[in-house]
Amino acid sequence: MYRRAESGDTIVEMVMAFAIFSFAVVVTMSLMNKGIALSQQSLEVSQVRQQMDSQAELVRYIHDTRNVAWTALVGTDATPGNGDDRITTNIMPLTGTTCPTLATFVSAAYRPFFITPNPAAPGTFTVSSLNATSYTPASTYAKVVYPTTAAPTPVSQGVWLQIALAEDQNGTLPAYDVYVHGCWATAGQTLPMTLGTIVRLYGK
Repeated sequence: MYRRAESGDTIVEMVMAFAIFSFAVVVTMSLMNKGIALSQQSLEVSQVRQQMDSQAELVRYIHDTRNVAWTALVGTDATPGNGDDRITTNIMPLTGTTCPTLATFVSAAYRPFFITPNPAAPGTFTVSSLNATSYTPASTYAKVVYPTTAAPTPVSQGVWLQIALAEDQNGTLPAYDVYVHGCWATAGQTLPMTLGTIVRLYGK
């Protein structure tokens, strides 16, 4: 009586199986990481959009109510770009390769700022220039940290505004374009994320 032949997997077959399994695991992990990064980026974009919309709404409110902060933005005389306003002719471009540095922000030509409510005086607003005290790069996503009693100095993290004269619509009514920008480093990519919008406001 013959003994039935027995056979098993060879070393080569086991190595091939392990290699295929490892490749599948690597591909799966890579896709999962990419999906997580995309979800994170989508969440950050939504949060930054809310921050920018908040700044835009503050500007609109200040303009529509002729709050004293509006004078701080456009000045009291007919000469734009002098010491009593924030008007600039040099809008900082969003390059998409790097976020602007503080050294760039403090240039007198750009005149960036951001706006926060004043918790000590309801109905009043603080127009803050970007400097070493009021600006830091975004740690997670671009945002504005509003002042509190414990931390009264408002801080911008990767958000800035600029205001420029727009074209004259009818020869008498001045128009202003307010640029709202955000720039921050995000997960899963080497280039920063950038967002920008423009709010047009007319003189009265």
